[in-house]
Amino acid sequence: MRTLLLTLLIGVSNSIYAQKIRVSGDVCNILTQEGVNRAIVKLMTTDNSTVLATDTTRYRLITEKGDNWENTFADKQSGAVFSFIVPAMKEYLLVVEAKGFEEYRQQVVPEAGKRAVSVPHVYLRPRAKDIQLKEAVVKATRIKMFYKGDTLIYNADAFNVAQTESLRKLVQQLPGAEMTDGQIRINGKRVDNLLVSGKDFFQGNIQAALDNLPAYIVSRIKVYDKAGEQSELTGRDMHDESYVMDVRLKRKYIGMWMAKLSADGGTDNLWGGQGFLMRFDDRQMFTVNADINNFNQNRQMMDMANTQENYPSGRVSTKTIRFSYYMEPNKTWRFTSGGSVSRRDTEQQSWQNNETYLTPRNLMSRHAEHMNGEDLTASVSASLRARKSQRWQHSLSYNFDYTRKRSTRDSRSLSYYLPAKAAWEGISLDSIIRLEEKEAGKNALLYSLVDPSLSRSRSLSHRPEWHSSFVFGTDMFNFSAALKHEEQTRHDFSNYRLMTYADGTTDARRRYLYQSDDLLDFSSELNWMHRYERLQQYNGVVKPFFRYSHRHGTANHPEYRLERMAEWSSQQSWELESLGRLPQTEWQTLCLDEANSYYSTEKEHKAEAGVNLSHKILFEGGTSLQIETNAAFYYQRRMLDYDREGCKYSPQREGFFFRPNLTLKWKYENREGRTWMPEWDASYQGKPAMPALTQLLPIRDSSDPLNRFVGNADLGNPFTHELNTTYRLQHVKSGRSFNINAIYRRLHNDIATQSVFDPATGIRTYQPVNTSCTHALRGRVELSSPLDGKRRFYLTASLSADYYQAEKLSFLTEESAATAGLLRNIGFTPWLALRVTIGNKFRFYSRWNTTFRHAFQPGMSDSYRETVLYGDINYTLPWGIQLATLIKSTLYAGNSQATLNRTVTNWDATLSKYFLNDRLGIHIKAHDILAQTNNFSNEVTATGRIESYTDALPRHLMLTVSYDFNWVRKKKQ
Repeated sequence: MRTLLLTLLIGVSNSIYAQKIRVSGDVCNILTQEGVNRAIVKLMTTDNSTVLATDTTRYRLITEKGDNWENTFADKQSGAVFSFIVPAMKEYLLVVEAKGFEEYRQQVVPEAGKRAVSVPHVYLRPRAKDIQLKEAVVKATRIKMFYKGDTLIYNADAFNVAQTESLRKLVQQLPGAEMTDGQIRINGKRVDNLLVSGKDFFQGNIQAALDNLPAYIVSRIKVYDKAGEQSELTGRDMHDESYVMDVRLKRKYIGMWMAKLSADGGTDNLWGGQGFLMRFDDRQMFTVNADINNFNQNRQMMDMANTQENYPSGRVSTKTIRFSYYMEPNKTWRFTSGGSVSRRDTEQQSWQNNETYLTPRNLMSRHAEHMNGEDLTASVSASLRARKSQRWQHSLSYNFDYTRKRSTRDSRSLSYYLPAKAAWEGISLDSIIRLEEKEAGKNALLYSLVDPSLSRSRSLSHRPEWHSSFVFGTDMFNFSAALKHEEQTRHDFSNYRLMTYADGTTDARRRYLYQSDDLLDFSSELNWMHRYERLQQYNGVVKPFFRYSHRHGTANHPEYRLERMAEWSSQQSWELESLGRLPQTEWQTLCLDEANSYYSTEKEHKAEAGVNLSHKILFEGGTSLQIETNAAFYYQRRMLDYDREGCKYSPQREGFFFRPNLTLKWKYENREGRTWMPEWDASYQGKPAMPALTQLLPIRDSSDPLNRFVGNADLGNPFTHELNTTYRLQHVKSGRSFNINAIYRRLHNDIATQSVFDPATGIRTYQPVNTSCTHALRGRVELSSPLDGKRRFYLTASLSADYYQAEKLSFLTEESAATAGLLRNIGFTPWLALRVTIGNKFRFYSRWNTTFRHAFQPGMSDSYRETVLYGDINYTLPWGIQLATLIKSTLYAGNSQATLNRTVTNWDATLSKYFLNDRLGIHIKAHDILAQTNNFSNEVTATGRIESYTDALPRHLMLTVSYDFNWVRKKKQ
């Protein structure tokens, strides 16, 4: 009887259990991606008549424990969870309600035989009339940006990016963002680092992060001042914050494997292939990137619509593979590693016009060259960090780099004085050089040079580094040491043939130079950081420090004149193909050029002691002033043992130096209730230096017959003064911003190069000299503003100017050196950009800028201007075809060669179509549709004007097929 009763109870309980099912999930704000706490979740029958269960959402609680501490906090980033057990049914209706949000309804269908259902993330949309986030009040359904305290947050879903575009394309659209010179600036302030979900996966490499992360996986982007590692270790503000861009990812992509394969083929025998694999989660990231192509790109998951080439000059083919791994399982351990192997083959045609400002007449030089190069590089790095919060931290890292290079250059050069310019401007260099000596002399040619060369080099370096920190209450003790060992060998061959037309002489040399350099560099630092605080009125961090470094380097540079082996030399051609051969006999002693061979050993000791002070004052009204000083005294001693032509030289220099730095930062600490947010920075830096000891040697280096170098034992120590100030003003509600920046630099005892020409032979003699006439001033004013309430139209206008002044140190004769004056260079650049985003189908960016450049010296002035018109359009055509087109027109004016004053228009376009849920992509790209690519540049410097040109990738049509793989490992419920 008992057995029967027990059997019946078990059967009933199993039956009841089989009729129950668990339904769970989480609820988030679609704009901020944070959890919505205390939302009401109901599970109802599909006819909306019966409520089966009700629950209220709540944050997950996370507890972190240490040896002597425990901390529990609510995880707002992972969504607010709900869960209930209900009778098993074929279908349910899920209803979510929360104050200020639109009601959410969703059908839930359990899988057959499953006892648990995990509802996908529920995203609530705020009611349009109720959306009010701090200072931003917007009625649109998608908010592009808003402030949360001092954190600027961009909603990635509100921007127009294609499925295959990288994070770079998304950042380019952010209001107030500017990307120039490899840096990101938000409202005029430079971003120091780019994080992924709060972690430094890319180890400070902002460009790698922009190119490797696809834009569609990004949920939001936060920009804020982040506490540094010292603050995180001590748990106190150690004034080491940095301005970071934190990219937050959509939860469904966390833990996902992402892969991409692509193949390219085009006209003009162009081809390429690419593979990419990446996985990341809350603890780690792993990436592998492989690329091979011959169309001048070095790609890292670059988006297909980006037509900007990495190598705009010549013809370049690359083969590259990279990997990186980052793991931070908890706050104690962090491990990072990475490496790459790359080979690049380059072929390039180039020419250059160089007009040197002399007195009383300028010198013209023309140069043409054909270059072939092969570069192989490999690098690997690893780093391990262990940390115990408020106790200690240790880190060990190692970096290894290897480089091998091989290049050949076939060069032609010609020189004459300016009055003869018109006679030779339109004739090729080969034609001129082949002229008879008599006729060339009639036309005032100075000299011609034919100089084919071959170079081979190899270098490798090792760098281990150790860092330790110990925390004692509010103080911290730090020690670091690094050792770098670098080796380099180089072999240079050249067939040097110089024709001087004044006397008809020829200087023919077969030169071989062997270089072997070895460098050992050790550096260490010991510092103590103390934080002080008085109520909340002010606080600060004082850091006394001591540093010591030692350098030891050796150089062996024997040079050989192979033409001294007359019998062997007469059998060799003077063309490029003969280079790289050496005689089979004992030739080293017979061919050694003792006058131009040298051997040296250099040592340096540097000991530095000083103090860093960061003092922060809080004023009434919410403003703060941070004062940062860095004052140091150091002793530096350099010693050189130099052996040349049987003579030994032992110059040395030592001295005590003072290095002052002062920075002031003023801003509002709290944005609450403020409409305008101003910030102001100002700094002064003093940088003492010491000349290289080789510049002090009393020798004349004539290894290059046209360019001779003479030392100067009387050189003084240079000192640089630099003043920098920046003012930023931003309107919180509208997004308008105003920025102004100015930098002034003055060099006392600047080490400049003086050159004197021999008008008869064209030989130029160089000597380093001191001058205190070097000044530079650069400034920029910028205004950015949206043109409509929805921020679809965004306008940026700026005006930059610069002034450079230096002493005139290029002379035609030694006598003309007495007429030395000042060289001045002035430039102005107005700049205007318009960015337009309409819906998710149209994106437009345009830019105009004109650079006006003017250089003048006593008795001479020169000027030119260069205008750039740029347009970038992305538009979704019918049938889902995506069009990306880029047009850039450059207008040249004022160049010394009149044929260069013209307009060049580059036009690229790409058509893309995606299939299989946007996984399969077909792309057709047309490059340089108008066939006008012209890599021409014009630069006016303190000593002359340089006009240069290099050949470019020709017009072509490219077909690319790409396929994306995304998969997630299923998790147990």
